[in-house]
Amino acid sequence: MDAEGRVWSRTLDCITIGFRHVGDTYEQRQAGFAVDSASRRAFVVGGDYTIAAVDLASRAVSYHGGSSRWLAKEVPGPMRWARWLGNDLIAVAGMDGLDRDGLRIVDTRDWSTRFVDSDSVNLTVASNVLLGSAPFCCPLKVAAYALDGTPRYAFELESGLSFWAARRYGYVCHGLSLVRVIDLASGATVSTPHGSFCVTLLTQ
Repeated sequence: MDAEGRVWSRTLDCITIGFRHVGDTYEQRQAGFAVDSASRRAFVVGGDYTIAAVDLASRAVSYHGGSSRWLAKEVPGPMRWARWLGNDLIAVAGMDGLDRDGLRIVDTRDWSTRFVDSDSVNLTVASNVLLGSAPFCCPLKVAAYALDGTPRYAFELESGLSFWAARRYGYVCHGLSLVRVIDLASGATVSTPHGSFCVTLLTQ
């Protein structure tokens, strides 16, 4: 959609998404999506890690990468997530079914890929920190990286706790209760409030 509210679309022939049920086989594919507002480019990451780079001004599309072969399973997958990091870098993470596929940093200058860790799936960028976490495991693992993928710190949370990040802080919650506030820059605990509600809808 442009500034005047006009909507346009572009078909990405090399990337598929959606759900399909054929006999006993289930296929579900989710693409990762990130935008660089400075260069007016959008990036769509497919299940085989093909990346479509879309010029939002000209609507031209180029395709890069794509090396993994995915076979349909009776579980959801593949699912991809992406975040723009600045300095021509994209963070990409994913799952194939219930198997974590880890976190990679892609350099859009030459489309090289650097593998960062094998656990992170969910991605958040806040306070110039890239946060990766791994679902479906106990304890919950959270890893923090600089925006170039350099490790900063990591911590684990015991069963029953959840983690949310916004602006400068991370929030550890137990149900509706806020139990810990973390400085995202350092990973240090800055507060252990009592009787406070955990706000899970936050603006970054």
